[in-house]
Formats: sequence, structure tokens, C-alpha cells
Amino acid sequence: MPEDQKNPDIDPALPKQALETLRSLIKGNGIKTQALTLNEYKGEILVLDAQTTAQIKSQTSNSTIAGKVTGGIVCRTAAELNGAVDKAVKNIASSDTSSEQVKKIILERADRGFGSDNEHIKLPSFEKEFFFHEICPTCQGQKQTACLNCQGQKQITCTKCRGRRHIPCKHCRGTGFTQKPGGVREKCKFCKGKRQTTCTLCHGRGMITCPTCQGRGVSQCSTCGGTGGQTQKTHLEVYADLSFQYDRSHIPPELGPILEQQAAHLVENKNIRLQLAQPTPQEEAKIPKDVIAIHYKAYIPYAHINLSLRKMPINAVLYGFQGKLLNIPPFLEKLTAKGIKNLQQAAANHGDVGLKIKQAARYRLLRDILTQTALQKPKNATKTILSHYPYGITEQAVKALSLSADRAFKNITRKPRYFGLGIGFILTTLFYAAYYLGPLRGMIAPYLPSHLYQSIADIAIILIGGAITTSSIQITASRALQNAVGLFLLPKHKKKLKPRAGKSAIWGYIGGICVYFIMIELTAHTDNATPFWYLLLKTWAGL
Repeated sequence: MPEDQKNPDIDPALPKQALETLRSLIKGNGIKTQALTLNEYKGEILVLDAQTTAQIKSQTSNSTIAGKVTGGIVCRTAAELNGAVDKAVKNIASSDTSSEQVKKIILERADRGFGSDNEHIKLPSFEKEFFFHEICPTCQGQKQTACLNCQGQKQITCTKCRGRRHIPCKHCRGTGFTQKPGGVREKCKFCKGKRQTTCTLCHGRGMITCPTCQGRGVSQCSTCGGTGGQTQKTHLEVYADLSFQYDRSHIPPELGPILEQQAAHLVENKNIRLQLAQPTPQEEAKIPKDVIAIHYKAYIPYAHINLSLRKMPINAVLYGFQGKLLNIPPFLEKLTAKGIKNLQQAAANHGDVGLKIKQAARYRLLRDILTQTALQKPKNATKTILSHYPYGITEQAVKALSLSADRAFKNITRKPRYFGLGIGFILTTLFYAAYYLGPLRGMIAPYLPSHLYQSIADIAIILIGGAITTSSIQITASRALQNAVGLFLLPKHKKKLKPRAGKSAIWGYIGGICVYFIMIELTAHTDNATPFWYLLLKTWAGL
């Protein structure tokens, strides 16, 4: 876009693109798409002057490394190192080459730095490492120090006799006597009744050669690793603090909040086009020497469009090269009002719930809400629907309709869920009876060698029983749900359809646990083995 062209008209294709976007939302919602027409539009391409500034800053971190490290910038003293760091920072901040590199890094980003305010970015290409070598302060360059284990004495107290030179006799165990066959005691032949013998490790000296230094009295310096020196390292990290400003004087009020919050995102999605601009001498004079500035001309289409949906006027704001829309009224709610009423009646359990759901599903919007709510929780369904319908319905309405769909599904599956609860309860009872009163537990017992493993198996039986009941509830509820929504569900969605068991599953677990303990109690009155943990429980309870 040439810089001298101010506020050109927007491309006529953009309003038409917005029209087709809205028509795609209308499709399947009780009215022909051609009923939505574009009456007029009035707009222009706004030209914004903007700039991103970057102030280079740095920080250092210090560390000590054993030995002599090469690479980086090597200095002779600490003072020389500090001076080299200061010089490097000044060069980076004032160099034209550095300035161009920083600009390149910023402009290579997807947002080109536009809208980057209060942002902190690292500049790894400017990082440097500085070193200076010094004599090890611990060994003073000798590479070794007095052994820490023996303190340079070359010997340490015997670790076996603790310096006593003798140890208890291992033959008589320190008693001085041994016992012959027949119970006759006699004096120990090894210690001759003294109850102790010469230490076999130090051979009666009470001291042994230091195992750390092998009797040398010195060991490798742990500070410098035996090199006699160490390296002081300073790591210079460079980063840029970004700030963003733009001319707000000609921004329409509708666009102000969007630019404040989504400026970078609009560039990334190609709704704003950028052109680099040269600053005026007045602007350049205001920029501090240590600040890098990038100037832009930003172009963004902006228009008011007027549409008609039959006799319903729709006035909206169009912006961006991708034809984004603002201030769209909730026209889909009006188009699907009859279907919404049917869905609300199904949620309130009024009339034939299955029929009400099918009547609501005649509208694509409500059909999508029913589908997503059948597949996931209402909260997640709301997010999915809003991503499919960015215009024409409010978030509050989608939330309410998702909850209505969820309640309608609970109503239509209530009787089947309790029917499944009954079937699951019967199957669980038979399973428990087969395990405790039949041969099943006796067949498993030989493979469970301890009471602990048997108790774990008994707990697993409770969980299996609960799973049987839950599965039974879901199977019967799934059939009822498929009868209601199966006509409009895609095959891939039918496979994922898995209704929630709800409170009926809780009742199934409670009933199953009651039957579980009844079966165990019956084992105490029959020839079947009663679980060990249950007997302990009864004893503890005084039963």
C-alpha cells in the first residue's frame, strides 16, 4: 500500500465475504440462505501510525569452574573481566549492527513486533561468556591438599577394633569358654580364656593405613580437581524490553478494545497488513540513543454494513482483511425460536420428550447443540458450538441450550436407566452368589497364598459388581438415546455415544455393597469359607 494513499475504499469482496459467512450460519435453520441480503456498506481502509520500541538490557551470572576453561573471552584479572563485560554491553546498545540485528529478530516474528507491549524477549545471538583463570585458593596451586580423612597423618584408627588392638574371640563369642559334646565346658583354645584375640585388621597396632590417600598423607584437591587452578566465569545474557504505541486519534470506538487486546493476533491472522515506515525528523529526535524503534504504517479495513433477513435489519461492523464482524445481533435465536421452545419443553419433561427433541433437531443449530451435548459435558459442548457459530447467538444462550439438551437427555433416559439398574442389580447379585456361595472363590483361593491377597481380590469383586451395574445402565440408556438422536447423528458420533449413568449408578453401588455383605454373611451359615477379614471385622465389632 503506497504511503501517500490515505484511507482508500475497502475491497467490495469483503462485505460479500461477510454475507456468505452469515449465510453459512443460516443454512439449515428454517430459512433459505438467500433470504439474507446485503443492502449497503460504507467504509474505508484505516491507516494507523504505530511504532514498537526495544530497549536492550543485560544481566550477568557468575560461576566458578574447576580447572582451566578455554573458549569465550579470556581475561587476565577480575577487573579486566568486568571492564570487558561493560564494554560489550555498551557496544551492543550503541552499535548500528546490533540495532539492525535486533530489528531483524523482531520483524521475523509472525506478528512482526506489532502490538508487542511490555514484552521481554531474549537475544541469544548477543550472549557472551567471559573467563579469567586464577590459582586455586584451597591448594594454592599445589594440586593436592592434606588428606581430609587422616588429616595428613597417613594413618587412621583401626575401623575394626576402634583402636583397642583386640577384638572379641569369634570362637567362644567373647565368653572364654567353649562347650564340648555332653555339655562339658572347657577353656577356649584360641583365646586361652582371655575372651579376645589380636585384631586381624591392624594386627594389634590399633592404626591402619589411610584408605583414602593410601598412606601418602595428601590427596587430590577437591576444589580444583587436581589442576591447581580454577576459572571464574561470567555469562552475559542480553534481552530486549518491547513497548508498543499507536495513534489512537482516528480509531473508531468499536475497534479500540480489539486493537488493545488483539493487535499482534490480528497481524498473525492477516487481518492487519503492515508496511515499514521511515520516522520523521521530529519523531527520530524523540527516540533515545539506547532505544531501537520500528515504525509501521498499519492498514485495516473498517466498514458499517447493513443487511436484511426478510424484514429483520442486521447492522454490523466489518473489520480486517479476513472480514471479521462485530455487533452482530442474535438472529439465529429468532430463527430457531420454535425449536428452542421444543427443546425447553423436553428439558422440563413436558409431553413426548423424544418427539420434542426430534422437532428441535429440525434446526441445524439445535441439532449441533444436541449432538455435542450427547458426546460431551455441557461446558465443553458450549465451547465447541461457539467455535462453530461465532455470530448470531450469544454465549449465554448457547450455555442455556446445552443445559436444556442435557436435561432432555436425562429425561428420556430416566426409565431406561432404572431398568438397566434393575438388570445390573440382578446380574451383580448372581455374580456375588457365584463367587461366595458357588465354586468361584474356592477355585481362585489356591492362587492367593495369603489373607492379604485374598482381601484384595474380595475388594476387586465389589468394583467388578459396580462396573456390571454401570455398564447395564449405560447400555439401556444408550439405546433410548439413540432412538431419540440416532436419526441425525453421524456414524462416527454414534460410536462415541456413551450416556452418563448419573445417580442410578450410585444407587447401583449402594445396593451392590448391601448384597455383597449379605452374601458374605450367608457363607458363615453354610459350608462355604467366610473371608478372614470379615471374621476380624465381626470380632472387632463384638458381633
